[in-house]
Amino acid sequence: MPLQLIFTSASQGLTPGRSGYCTVARHRAIPERLAQLLESVGTPHECPQGETFTFRLLEAGDKNWCVLSRFVARGLDYTQRDNRLAHHLNLLPRRSRHPSSTRRDRRSLERLAR
Repeated sequence: MPLQLIFTSASQGLTPGRSGYCTVARHRAIPERLAQLLESVGTPHECPQGETFTFRLLEAGDKNWCVLSRFVARGLDYTQRDNRLAHHLNLLPRRSRHPSSTRRDRRSLERLAR
């Protein structure tokens, strides 16, 4: 099951005392380090219309995560400035009992990420 994190400009973030660009929704099972990495990506979509998709492999919390992200412009934020939204779907690669399958899966994912 994908674990989701949503990052955008808000008057109150998920973490008390945070505002501006911050996490506004996050699955409880997302490790803190992964959340920090996703927040550091920001919202790189610069166009006023359309969307940008990315796929990344990130290492966090001694696990390798597959991250599919969607970045979009979302009108004006609470301060009336341009707003962007980042929606991240985080998955752990499929686990296999056979060690060579895990290595093969990882190589396939690394090729996709290029």
